[in-house]
This record gives sequence, structure tokens and C-alpha cells, in this order.
Amino acid sequence: PGAHGEVHDAQADDIGFIQYSSGSTSDPKGVVLTHRNLCVNIRAIVEGFDWGPDDQALSWMPLTHDMGLIGFHLAVLAAGMNHAVMDTNVFVRRPLLWMSKANELRATQLCSPNFGYKHFLKLFERKGLPGIDLSCVKRVINGAEPISWDLCEDFLTALAPHGLRRNTMLPVYGLAEATVGVSFSPLGPDYERVIMDRHSLQIGETYKPVAEDHPDAVSFLKVGRAIRDVDIRIADDDDGALTEGHIGHIQLQGGSITERIYGDAEATTSLFTDDGWLRTGDCGVFVDADLVITGRQKDLSLIHISEPTRR
Repeated sequence: PGAHGEVHDAQADDIGFIQYSSGSTSDPKGVVLTHRNLCVNIRAIVEGFDWGPDDQALSWMPLTHDMGLIGFHLAVLAAGMNHAVMDTNVFVRRPLLWMSKANELRATQLCSPNFGYKHFLKLFERKGLPGIDLSCVKRVINGAEPISWDLCEDFLTALAPHGLRRNTMLPVYGLAEATVGVSFSPLGPDYERVIMDRHSLQIGETYKPVAEDHPDAVSFLKVGRAIRDVDIRIADDDDGALTEGHIGHIQLQGGSITERIYGDAEATTSLFTDDGWLRTGDCGVFVDADLVITGRQKDLSLIHISEPTRR
């Protein structure tokens, strides 16, 4: 028989693990997460989603990703609920199995990035899933990448005849440097969007709401309010706090925020403002006290650089 391992006497500020972040937008960074970071964020996630031992989770997300590992595995275990894990490769090959198993297991908690809903719908619209009942689902958590209003609508409309309610869709925001979770939409009400003039999205500007049929309309989802032990501020280019309604840089403080990048003092220094706030690299605005993500700082810079010179 195999020998039992030895329990490690971990301290709160010991490294729990290092997760690599943002390889798609810059050089990969080794984000150091302590046991304290993990425990603080996991507690906030469980509380924010109101999870309990009577829930049933179903996930296809890889355990090599922060949302799959921390947000929808370690936090699920901490809540004491049953958890079924589908191999990611199985989901890629057989996406309809996701909702088929949700019906079979009477899952109450589902989670996916934006592309997962699109991948499921592509096959569902051709083949369907007769006989499934999704009235058991309480939350369909949507995060880890920019969230499409139209795709959410398509997903909910397609599955409404099978009992999936509109208010199950829960847009969230997070990032590796904050362990994972930052803000959650409220439980209960339908998710909401904000329609803005795309020309009012520069840093420091007040966003301009417009009608859906406006020629320069762009739609963003509200991703709710800060979860426990996280503070969010919107800042200008000089790291000064902006008031509600102003577009700015999203910056964070709190117990789940990393303190350093592994082996890279220069990257660690650039990650934080002089007064100790984490620079997320994302831009956003508070609307009705809810956070709205409007894009990446890098994307805004590229747009600015590519603008033609006015004469």
C-alpha cells in the first residue's frame, strides 16, 4: 500500500502556488499567491455566490486555469457541495454533454468563459437536447474573458424552453493578480448592460449613454460590485481616484491581491501605484455603483497610436 504523505504546517504568508498570467497580452508573469490570498478569496467567492452543501456544481474548465482551479473547484470544495468535473477535452468534443449532465446531476451551479457558451450553442442549434430540464440551475457564472451581451441572450433564449431562467446568468470579473474573484453581479435580478457612445471611452472622460440603435453604440455588461476583502477604484492616468461615471483605470486593494511577481522586482514595482493599488491593466467605469469593464489599457493605447494625424 502507498504511504500517506505528511501534513505541511503552512503559514498564512507562505507561497501557496504561483500562477502565470497574461501570456497572451505581454510576457508571462508568475503571480505569487500566498495561503492567505487563497483563503481570503475562496471565502469571498463562497459568500458572494451564497454557496452551500446542498448545491451541486458541474465544471468542464481545466484545473490549470485560475477560474477553473480556484473559482470553481477549490471554492466549491470549501463550500462543501458535491462537484462533478468533466474533462475539458470531452467538453470540446461533446459540448452537449455539459447540459445533458447538468440535467442528470440536477446541477445548481454552472460556470464558463464566454467562448464555452458559443461552443455549446454551435452544436445545440443543429442537434438540440430534447427532454432536458434545467430548472434546477441557480447560477450560470460567466467570466474569465470579455462577456458578450448578444451571446448571453442567445444562450438564455435557446435554453429557456428547457427551464433555464434569465436571472441565472451571473457576469463576474476577476484576474490572476487578485487570486481570481474581484466583483460579482447581484444574485436574483436579471443581468444588465450599459450602452455607451464608443467615442466617450477615453481615460478621464464621462461616459455617454446612447440608444441601442445609435451609430456609435457599444454595449458592456455590468459585472457587479466588489466581493468581500476587495476594494476597487477607478483612476486617471496619474493614479488619482475618479468619481462615478468617469472612465478610468481599474485598480485594486485587499487581502486577495498578490504582493509580488515571482523573481521579478521590476515587474512587481510597475504592478503597483505609489500608494499601493494594483494596476489591473483593465479600464472601466462605475454605473449605478456597479463596475463595467470597457476594455484593456493596451487596446486603448493601440487605438490612440493608430489614429490619423489631424491637419
